Parts: sequence; structure tokens; C-alpha cells
Amino acid sequence: SRRALTDIYDIFKSNPAQNASEDDIRLQQMGSCFSCELARLTQHSRSCKDLATHNVQKLLSHLLASLVSSDTLVMFPTCNLSLLSRFDRHNSRSKGNDLLSKVQSHLNTGCQDLDHEAYKIKRMSGDYFDTAGPTHNCKNLWSFVENVGFLLTHYDDKKYPLKTWPLMRSIGKYIGETCKKLRFEKHLLELLPQVCAERECLKRLLVFQAIFTALKQDKLKCLDAILGHEGGVYRITSTFIIENLY
Repeated sequence: SRRALTDIYDIFKSNPAQNASEDDIRLQQMGSCFSCELARLTQHSRSCKDLATHNVQKLLSHLLASLVSSDTLVMFPTCNLSLLSRFDRHNSRSKGNDLLSKVQSHLNTGCQDLDHEAYKIKRMSGDYFDTAGPTHNCKNLWSFVENVGFLLTHYDDKKYPLKTWPLMRSIGKYIGETCKKLRFEKHLLELLPQVCAERECLKRLLVFQAIFTALKQDKLKCLDAILGHEGGVYRITSTFIIENLY
């Protein structure tokens, strides 16, 4: 039931009266993992779609947290080898080049699965299971983005006023179009042809660009009401970014 799902999400809440702890971080990671799998099931189950749509606030919050997760980004090697050489010259550059080369072979497979770029990175982490946390996020982030985009494109939940529907559908449309471009328009990432942290950051920035483009239409600040925060996406995103700095 919808009430049961709300209760499940309450499990992942941290205590705002206390400073963030490892347990709070773990709860956030579990919430993101749960949201990712729920979004995946919306493609196959009407009940899951209804539940996810009714809890779109929590779904979006966990998606934004996943997109700015530094724990996930740090798993990707940098392609800036010249920067590495400044630390101890040849040794750091050599190690960086070795890490970079280990994650590149799958680029030639022609696979259109956006998550596939992180396949070898997940294997290198030593976590062969879909454990909640950076490795799960690393390998499932882009299906999470696409599934949420598809869900929002068909948003029709009566929990919020009808005037919010066009905005949610517009956000979903822009997210979907961005994912489609990442799949098929190779020139979009041609300046960063290798799988690396810089390429992954650019892909995520393009998703935020899509969301912010849709928000230009939000003259009535409908999304603020849905997310339960004044400043909406901007506030939540900046909060998650600041949390990732510590």
C-alpha cells in the first residue's frame, strides 16, 4: 500500500537534530538504492508506478543525492594525467594511466546501455554484489535517471494539483531527451572520449542542465511545493553538494 511505502521511506530518514554520522550516510545510500530499484520496477508494474508517483518527492531527492555523490565519482579514474604528474611525477602518472586503461576496453563493445561504462569500475571495487552504496550507484545511476525521467513524463498523481503535472512531465521529457543524446550523439562527449571522472561529471551536469531548463517554466514554484522546500531543486542540490564536501 501507499502507506507501507511511506513507512519504508521513513526508515531511511536521518535524525536532523544530530550531526551526520556514518549511519546517516548508510541510510541515505540505502534510500537511494531502494528508490533506484523502485523506479526500475515502474517499467513493469502498475502498482509500483503508482507508489513511485505518489512518493515522487522522495524519489527525486534520492536521485539528486545520487547524481552529486562524491563517493561514486571518486571511483572513476581521472584522465588529467598531467595533473597527477605534479604530485610525484612519473609514479602517479603511471598509476593513473594504468587505472585509466583498465576501464576502457568496454567502450568498443557498441553497447548503448549508459550504465555499461561503469561495469569494469564496479568490478575493480571488489564488490560483486549490488550492495547499497557507491558501487550500486556507480553501476545503476543512469538506469535510475532514465526510469525517473520516464515516470515523470507520464506523471498523473492526484496528490498534487493539476497545475503541477505539466512541470513534472516537462522535467521528465528533458531528462529523457538528455539520456537519449548521451546514448546516440557521440559528439556530445567527444572532448572526453575515455571513461573517467571528468566524463562522468559532464554527463551529470547535462542532466542538471536539463532539469534547470525545465524549471524555467515553473513560474508558480510548483516544484517547491512538491519537494517541500523553498528553493526546491536548487536548495536540495546545493545541500547535498555541501554534505559531500565533508
